[in-house]
Amino acid sequence: MQWVYNTSTVLFTLLVVALMVGLSCGAHVLVRRIAPHEVLKRHNDVAGFVSSLVGVIYAVLLAFVVVVVWQRYDSSTNVAQQEASAVGDLYHLAYGFPPKLQARLQHHLADYINLMVGDEWPLMQYGLSSDKTEHAGHLILHDVMDFKPTTDAESGVQYSAIQMVETFFDARRQRLSENTRSVPTLLWVTLIVGAVFTIGFTFFFGMENGRIQLTMTGIVAAMIGLMFVLIIELDFPFRGASRIGPSDWIELQHNMGTGLTENVYRT
Repeated sequence: MQWVYNTSTVLFTLLVVALMVGLSCGAHVLVRRIAPHEVLKRHNDVAGFVSSLVGVIYAVLLAFVVVVVWQRYDSSTNVAQQEASAVGDLYHLAYGFPPKLQARLQHHLADYINLMVGDEWPLMQYGLSSDKTEHAGHLILHDVMDFKPTTDAESGVQYSAIQMVETFFDARRQRLSENTRSVPTLLWVTLIVGAVFTIGFTFFFGMENGRIQLTMTGIVAAMIGLMFVLIIELDFPFRGASRIGPSDWIELQHNMGTGLTENVYRT
């Protein structure tokens, strides 16, 4: 499936829609040759009722899958923002530590941010993660956990820092997990079989004007094809043309160079 996300969305959409419409219309023409419209016309009432029932069931299933993948996409966006926010907050909080630890922690946080933009995010396009970024995260964890506070104020800062580290580590794990999860194969099989049934029932209406009926079949096939493309594009939130970008991390990079170094904890 990776080739899908390396292909232009427009080109992939055209390929899917063309394939769906071509197969559907070809099968329709074959059915009309076997069963003329005079024969099919006698059963229009029954065919219409069954077709409506199948169409409603399939529409509900298709809508359910689209909503699920969209919710996952939206959740992944929030997770990515949560991770970046925790790292940015920890950068500010580092001013509450002694100067040497502050400098070391902020240096490691800056490395983590730069690696997220330049290394891990491009790798996520291929479903991978960065070992360098993982290592940078553990350096941050050791900076915070190895500190021995000598005052109540430093203890409070360390406690807050530990919570932020836990937040961005949890968010990181969830982000990487979302980039490997997909719509189950069984559900895809159900969607494809449902599409065959739904489109297939359009063949069994007896219309005198075959071109109009063929056009209707093509429209139904094209709509289902577009829904398939939408599901595929949203299935992996960090891949493809519609992928979630590293805008929050780029903003952190910008802030580090234009004011993130302001001491907000000491006066």
